[in-house]
Amino acid sequence: MLSTPEITITKTFSVKAIVPALSSGRLTAVEVTTSFCKRTAIAQRPTNCIAEPLFTSAISRAKEVHAYPSREGKPTSPLHGLPISVKDPFD
Repeated sequence: MLSTPEITITKTFSVKAIVPALSSGRLTAVEVTTSFCKRTAIAQRPTNCIAEPLFTSAISRAKEVHAYPSREGKPTSPLHGLPISVKDPFD
């Protein structure tokens, strides 16, 4: 289900390595986000770890983030393109 580059992104890169790779263009926000969305989808089935999968909107936002540096000449933020997941605790 995961390609070799997707496995590399999700298993061997730390946050400290992904952020500079995104900022330099070595990795794109789209490929990083897609890799983590796939990894999350794989984990979801046996663990039910996500309440609301927002994969489509995450990839759409990654496309916007990816286009930003070429338009503005700088990354969007210090964590440019790094996908995050927020845990929403509820009763």
